[in-house]
Amino acid sequence: MGKYAVEVRRVALQLMEAILEGLGLGKEYLHEKFQEGLQLLSVNCYPKVSQGATTIGLAPHSDYGLLTILLTSCRGLEVADCSSNSWKTVKQLPHALHVHVGDHMEVLSNGRIKTVVHRAMLKPWCPWRRRAWQAPRGRGGGRRSGYRGR
Repeated sequence: MGKYAVEVRRVALQLMEAILEGLGLGKEYLHEKFQEGLQLLSVNCYPKVSQGATTIGLAPHSDYGLLTILLTSCRGLEVADCSSNSWKTVKQLPHALHVHVGDHMEVLSNGRIKTVVHRAMLKPWCPWRRRAWQAPRGRGGGRRSGYRGR
């Protein structure tokens, strides 16, 4: 897990530099804070559910930090589509990382970059595991969505 955390942190730093540069803040903006190692790595495991059942593994929410980088083992990650008031399944690509923008990024960008409301749905064909890396770690939790979807 140590090597994974180091490599994902490296990817996150590169992403943050590109995002900050794109926002016109310069890639050195907040550089010192990121070098301090403000991060959180969590591993969530959910059991298989019964055949024909679909269960919410993680309720709809947005993440509170700047970035969240996910590595998931099964299809089940869904994002809210507010234009159609529905949930869209995120395609599962082997060994791919999913990057979510968090609440603090939306604030830092003055709303130019929007946070994503998402949830984890458990499916009968696969026990669901996810590794989530968040940077930097904020105070308090993410906001719960009022979005209900299907």
